[in-house]
Amino acid sequence: MKVTAFIGSGRKRHTYNASEKFLQNLQSLGNIEYEIVRLSDYNLGTCKDCKLCLDKGEELCPFKDDRDILIEKMKNSDGIFASPNYSFQVSALMKIFLDRLAFNFHRRCFFGKTFTSIVVQGIAKGEEIVKYLDFIGKGMSFNVVKGCCLKSLEPMTEKSQKEIDRIILPHLLTKNLVIMKKRKYDIVSNQIVDQPGWQRITLLSVIGYETVGALSGGFLLALSPDGRLMDMPVEIMHGFFKDFLLPGLMLIGLGILNAAAFIAVLFKNRTGWFLSGLALGGLVIWFTVEILILQEIHWLHAMWGLPVIIGCLMIIPLIPRSH
Repeated sequence: MKVTAFIGSGRKRHTYNASEKFLQNLQSLGNIEYEIVRLSDYNLGTCKDCKLCLDKGEELCPFKDDRDILIEKMKNSDGIFASPNYSFQVSALMKIFLDRLAFNFHRRCFFGKTFTSIVVQGIAKGEEIVKYLDFIGKGMSFNVVKGCCLKSLEPMTEKSQKEIDRIILPHLLTKNLVIMKKRKYDIVSNQIVDQPGWQRITLLSVIGYETVGALSGGFLLALSPDGRLMDMPVEIMHGFFKDFLLPGLMLIGLGILNAAAFIAVLFKNRTGWFLSGLALGGLVIWFTVEILILQEIHWLHAMWGLPVIIGCLMIIPLIPRSH
């Protein structure tokens, strides 16, 4: 198990120390690896509200900075968001980071991961920030463990430090963070699994190609059941069908199914892997039956069939799996 703390403070002081203490206590539970990530050490541009990440995909974000490095860390561990109370809200570093993650509210990808928060403040309103961060975690599909708020007036007195230790130890470790250690994956079946960009483009190309082929061929067969528009005599079916009407309608159905799969993969819907498998699997059955009926393999089978095999291989990374 790994836990990563994302620190939204520019200083290596109270927020950092509280997070480190928290992680050390957590590590005492057993085989737990942790990492402290200071957002100030990473290059993060301020969101420009271009909405490309929402409308077309986060990979099209015009910023070529460290956002994806941080997202990868989030995907590979449970998480803690720790921030000082600045003007009764999270720090600017943390807010910039959260704004750059906005697309995750629409295409959530942290199912099965656990999240909590630590807010360090001098005076008041820190509990409201904890609620805000917990809300963010839920919106991004984390299993949220209620965070805590710590007070740290400067200069830090021994009494204040003991109070921080007292809150962190029982509130987060012995009560809540055991949930992290024993978390359940009852919603992992809804997990959206990451897919490399080139694989996604390849899969979309295959499904789009097969959609056009199935719909165009199906409509041509349905419009001319005698096969004249496709220059195919009914006799090639060796009596399995009296004409091409039913095969044409079946092919249209496969085309619609492939179109639905294309949309699901394009918008990174969690059903993308299932619809793609159903669509391409249907085409595999279609080509197999077609070859048996025709009693021969035509060059068109290679033209339309080989991309289906490639597409099936591209689906594999999308299949949800427990960790």
